[in-house]
Amino acid sequence: MTNESVETKSNYAWQKLTMLNPGEYPVAICLSKSNQMFTTAWNPISSTGYLQRWSAPQAKWLIIPGQTFKNPITQMCCDKLGNIYLIGDTNSKKNYVISIYNATNGWTDADNGYICPLNNICCDSNNNVYVSVSVNDIGYIMQYEASSKTWKNLGENKFKEPVLGLSLNGYNVLYVMSGNTISCWNGQKWNSFNPSNLQQPTGFGSDDSGNVYFNSASSIWSCHIDSQQSTNLNVPIQTFSGTTIYTNFFYIDEILYFTISGFTSEDETAAYVWVYAKGQWTDITPSVMNTNKTGVIYDIACYTGKSHNILLASNLNFVLDGKKLIL
Repeated sequence: MTNESVETKSNYAWQKLTMLNPGEYPVAICLSKSNQMFTTAWNPISSTGYLQRWSAPQAKWLIIPGQTFKNPITQMCCDKLGNIYLIGDTNSKKNYVISIYNATNGWTDADNGYICPLNNICCDSNNNVYVSVSVNDIGYIMQYEASSKTWKNLGENKFKEPVLGLSLNGYNVLYVMSGNTISCWNGQKWNSFNPSNLQQPTGFGSDDSGNVYFNSASSIWSCHIDSQQSTNLNVPIQTFSGTTIYTNFFYIDEILYFTISGFTSEDETAAYVWVYAKGQWTDITPSVMNTNKTGVIYDIACYTGKSHNILLASNLNFVLDGKKLIL
């Protein structure tokens, strides 16, 4: 079956949306303006990547024709014009590009001559796309405007360390994490600050009230951009071995989702999914993520207008669709 029920945990019902081929797994996931689900599948056997669309009537994934990828597509986002933006691959010139898919216009590339990978991507409600690129351990933020097909530097945007993440809130305020610094773009210039608790974070996110969230020192913290005061949100975080830790924050409708996964030993992993609402954390991790102690979570998405319905992309052979049961 391609859409198999898994379990119900903490009032969330989980379902598998199995990939087309054995061994394939979803790396990045996003939803279009009409809540159409897309994922970037990677096949490690053929070393080939595809963009796929979930067909609810057929209850299966469909490959979007016209382009394959030589590298895993690590991040993607959608705008209101129906464009899907993907990063992680190179073109025939061996430049790292934004690959763009539109159901009407097909595939195009946005090439700005980068020979270094594009690391992060997000899109605001005005259809502006932001990417980060690191050159010689210096981070830069670039903006791409789809309608004019133009690139521009976002202010004096050199960051002394590689950019770890981008986050846009509902008011198109862009936040950047670089090293132990968080910067905010106000439309004209960057404002930066260094929360005292921001120590070796692996991910961050933002809400619509001027707060940013990050994991640091085995807990999650929130910090207000104006007061720069940090608050410990007191969620216990698993200790992982090694430096490869996968972290995602997703904020929607006063609900914060957080995922973290990584290696707990040389050959075993652990993965967790938490939801924070009304000042309380709830563990909603589907047990299938830890059945064989090999699962890690790469990406998270949420349906527009359906804050109790989340999607997880992982190194397993399916997307996990979690819906809260409203009692």
